[in-house]
Amino acid sequence: MEDAIAHLAGVLSAIDGFIAHRDYLAFDGEVLTLIEFASTPALDRWRDHPEHILAKLRDGQRTMASWTVEIGEVLERYDSAHPRFTREA
Repeated sequence: MEDAIAHLAGVLSAIDGFIAHRDYLAFDGEVLTLIEFASTPALDRWRDHPEHILAKLRDGQRTMASWTVEIGEVLERYDSAHPRFTREA
């Protein structure tokens, strides 16, 4: 199973417009996977990729109790290094 996941990660990273893939583990064992794309067409390429579709059909129920897709647009992005959040020495 890990080989299949690694292979699919390679397919994902080769998608034109793919930005990043991150997994977050909660205390209760739930996993949140966040995948970023540069555009909706890039997301569509991943959603419609034959290997991705096959993996969801073949392995989805074996590897995940359930899954949900939420699509959102990033309206603003900043981090802890942003001047608004730093202290002057």
